[in-house]
Amino acid sequence: MSNTLAHQIDYARSQNGTDVYVLKTPTKDVVTCMMAFEGAGTYASYSAQSVVSVFADLLPSGTTTRKKKEVLDVFESLGAKVTISHSGAHLLVTLASQQVYFLEAFELLLEVLTDFVMTQDEFKASWSRIKTMYQHAKEDTRTQALLALRQAMYLKGHPHWLPSTKKSLQEIEAVTKNEVHTFHKNTFSSIGSLVCVVGDVQPKKIMQSLQTLVETLPVRPPFAVPKLHIERTNMTASKEDVVTIKNKFNVDTFVGIPLGITRDDTDFQALQVGVSILGASSSSRLFATLRTKRNLTYGSYATLDSFSTGYPGYLSALAIFPNDVYERGRPILEETIQTFVEKGVRPKELEEHKEELMGKFNISLSTTVGMCSVLFGVLLNGKPVSYIDEYADNISALSSQRLNNVIKKHVDFSLAKTRAAGAITKEGTPV
Repeated sequence: MSNTLAHQIDYARSQNGTDVYVLKTPTKDVVTCMMAFEGAGTYASYSAQSVVSVFADLLPSGTTTRKKKEVLDVFESLGAKVTISHSGAHLLVTLASQQVYFLEAFELLLEVLTDFVMTQDEFKASWSRIKTMYQHAKEDTRTQALLALRQAMYLKGHPHWLPSTKKSLQEIEAVTKNEVHTFHKNTFSSIGSLVCVVGDVQPKKIMQSLQTLVETLPVRPPFAVPKLHIERTNMTASKEDVVTIKNKFNVDTFVGIPLGITRDDTDFQALQVGVSILGASSSSRLFATLRTKRNLTYGSYATLDSFSTGYPGYLSALAIFPNDVYERGRPILEETIQTFVEKGVRPKELEEHKEELMGKFNISLSTTVGMCSVLFGVLLNGKPVSYIDEYADNISALSSQRLNNVIKKHVDFSLAKTRAAGAITKEGTPV
């Protein structure tokens, strides 16, 4: 069918190995570009995570011919916005621009990424910001509950294990300017890089220009992936534990269940639907039970987490309790999840959430940024672009019987771990 989204997307692999995708949308005068480079997250060693954070904070940087202030001034004069982040296995770069200035802004962005230069003062400023972020994280209830959960589910060496904030602070103290330069050199390669351009463009016309520009990305060997051990799950950690942080008014509480499924599994999309019913919105099981019916929590949600790197991830549920409600709320949080796992979902419940999911999906495709995000996410997850066109039919065809079989097959509540952080004791009473 020529009217499918897949048939509207132009694709080309440049001579240096960069994959480029272009999609024209009805929106006028706006273009969004998203780029991914392997080298962050699980592609970096644990000790390098602070280096990644400092590097991302430094961008957009200066170059050998332009100081950082000049680079920022040019982006501003072009009405272009650059955002840098890192998650999963990639360093992610987003460029939003007016259509008339897009290629000029894109060329400057590539210059910044390939000809990265930083002064000692710029390095120290970024280093200081990341250090401050870690220092604040020591008092952040959600961060500390999440770190405790990851360490309760996984052992060091597993791709989802995370170091303590104390360890991260020790790492940031040791980060040097030279390490940041080395990370840049190892990361920005055309091999494995991805570029998505969506908006008011003429795909055939702009593709040639994009391919010429991305040729400036150097060709380097694929990033060396550190040895990881997905078998290192933590089977000895206690079922429940608390991180006490004084002078807090809420308790962030996570329940995590390690899973053996990956995004490539044919059951993954169905499991996504199930977890959406459990906790994706204010109409989900968790929110309805803990907030709407019992007024025990400020909010409660569930998601499938840490699947973007190709490894099996985990089911994550979060509830935010007032300090004096935690003891009553935690068992109900766990019970709601256990009931979901063991009894599944009702047919009517599934049909109602199908409508909600399709509504959210259609809204996400209604803007240039949203469309680019969907396409970019599908490609990063190793799916064909046809996945977007097939999404609605796949969701519509899902039956409650199949969904419940998927939940029972892949989710084992006996593996659940609960970790909370806030102004409560190990026993759960307010400090």
